[in-house]
Amino acid sequence: MPSPILPSENWWDQARRYRTQAERYAEELDAVGTGRLRTWQLDFSEEAAIAMFRYETYGEGDLSQPIFSEGRVNGYAFGKHLLNLQLDLYRQGIREGLTTKAELYGDRALDQAWLHEVLPKIPAGSHALLRNHA
Repeated sequence: MPSPILPSENWWDQARRYRTQAERYAEELDAVGTGRLRTWQLDFSEEAAIAMFRYETYGEGDLSQPIFSEGRVNGYAFGKHLLNLQLDLYRQGIREGLTTKAELYGDRALDQAWLHEVLPKIPAGSHALLRNHA
């Protein structure tokens, strides 16, 4: 039997982004005391990482656990969901002229390498070009 393919360094880089996003969100909910998701519920075990890798790479497994359950949640899957939502909001903001790439790149709290990877290849500060591309 062939040995399983393990996550690459590039995948682990992305997994770190997922983890950062999920932990940041859960910590904010913990701080205000209004959220039902707690940081201890986020599973960042090696098993959770491999499950996420297999889901993203091969479409295997089911990561659709209820987010607001009393149990553990795959933290990588939750972080990816949050990043996808954030990206959709950024693209919508650019498309509608509410923000520009330059504004997003100017926010040092955002992962600049990630922004460069995921935002469309349009000139910084230009939002009109996105109106027909998103």
